[in-house]
Order: sequence, then structure tokens, then C-alpha cells
Amino acid sequence: SNTAEPADPTPPDPTAEDAHRPLQQLKAENAALRERLASFEASAPAFVQTAEWLRTELPKLLAADYWQPTQVEIPILALRFTHANVNASLAFGDSHENNQENILKLFDQMFRNRVRPHEVEPLCVKLPQSLDDKKGIRSRNNRRLLALRALQSCRLETCIMVPCRV
Repeated sequence: SNTAEPADPTPPDPTAEDAHRPLQQLKAENAALRERLASFEASAPAFVQTAEWLRTELPKLLAADYWQPTQVEIPILALRFTHANVNASLAFGDSHENNQENILKLFDQMFRNRVRPHEVEPLCVKLPQSLDDKKGIRSRNNRRLLALRALQSCRLETCIMVPCRV
């Protein structure tokens, strides 16, 4: 009878494959990756600074016990929207002090330095359950976050921090 042997259920070890590559090839790949990283860091320091904040500060926030709402500074790029869409009129809701005012006006005021990001009403955010939580830090204030994100996209040379209530 022609019976094939059962396939080995363990996947091949990628480190064993790497061990067979010449050292010079690995060094060349490493140098190319470092060059790409340096290029990325130079083009958008805000992304690098946000990644560093997420690596060093987010674990501290998650370890803290907050019994009442607490205000903290969080990078704009670390914040995610809670909804896929923002009000079609791009206006603040009736419960906001600037009700029915277009959020592009807030962006314009921040862009012209008439309003500073730290002067904006703190965003209400929900922290992830753990560092592995793929939902990230979610803002309940999508319209304000949109205006802040627009500002950050114009100023990638620095990471803009905003007040948030956790």
C-alpha cells in the first residue's frame, strides 16, 4: 500500500534558517534596516516620540489605580476614534460650549496659535485593558480629536500632547 507518512505538525524554526545565512548578508540587511529607520525618524519625529511614549508611559498609566477621573497628557497620535464616522456637519453637539460651531474653526485657531492644544477642553478617553489590547486609547470626543489630528498632521516635527481625562 502507498501510505504517506503524516506531516510533521511543528513548523520549521526560522532561527535555524537564519543560522545558515552568511554573516555578511545579515550585516547588510541590518544596515539597510537602520538606514530606513533613520530616514523614518528624520521625516516624522512625532511618530517616533509617540512610540516612545507608548513604550514607556502607557505601562505606567495602566499600572495606576484611578478611583476618580484624572487628567493626564497623551500624544495625539496615540489616541483613536471610538466611531468610524464623525458628525457629517463637522459641528460640535448641542451639549458642547461651542455647540454647532464647525470643528475646522478649532483647527484654524490652533494652526494660527490662537488656541494651544493644551488649552482645549480635555478629551475623555478609555485606556486599554492591557498593553496587548488592540483597541488602544480611545477618545469619546471624536470631533475635537479630528481637529487635533489635523493639527498634528501639519506639525510632524514634534509630538503634540493633549489633556485627557482617564
